[in-house]
Formats: sequence, structure tokens, C-alpha cells
Amino acid sequence: MKGDAAQSARAILVRLALGLAAVSCLGLGIYVSGNAGSLSDEALSMALRFSGVAGLATVAAALSALVFGLYARLSGARPSPRTVLFASLSGVVGLAVLLCATLLSSLTGGLSF
Repeated sequence: MKGDAAQSARAILVRLALGLAAVSCLGLGIYVSGNAGSLSDEALSMALRFSGVAGLATVAAALSALVFGLYARLSGARPSPRTVLFASLSGVVGLAVLLCATLLSSLTGGLSF
């Protein structure tokens, strides 16, 4: 069957991107609840770094899923519009969390040159 390996990789990467999007949102939620619960500055900084790294990994997994979806289509497999939808949505969520974590860390930690 044509494109089976690419289809399997695409399916795994879409699920990975969705899971990483949830993890990045969890990291941002930990920061917000820790800020309200007066966690230490080190713990808040670690939560922001965690959510930023998870957001970056989400974007990478979503882009990889889109590339493998395109490759599967070019190798003769059926197109999957859900791949494009879920990979794009998780990539947007990951990018939003990454930008939010970067903005919050620069606001709370200050800018150093």
C-alpha cells in the first residue's frame, strides 16, 4: 500500500502535537495558579520555561505532521483534511503559548542586554 509509513508518521505526529498543546497549556495554567498562590520566583520562572519549551515542541510537531501529510498525499495515500485541521490548530495553540510565555517572562524577569 502506498504511503503507509507516511500515514503512520502523520497520525503519530498529529496526536503528539495535540498532546504537546495540552501540556503547554498546562504549564501556562501552572504559572497562573502559582502566581495567584504566591509560588517562589524560581518556580514561576520554571513554569514559564516549561510552557515555552512545550509550545515550541508543539509547533515543531505540528509542522512535521503537515509535512508528512503532504508527503503521504504525494506518495498516493488518501488526503486527510483532519490532519490539516488538527495540526494547524495545535500549532496555533503552541505558538500562542510560546508567545505568551515569552512575553510574561520578559515582563516579570526584565530585559537584559
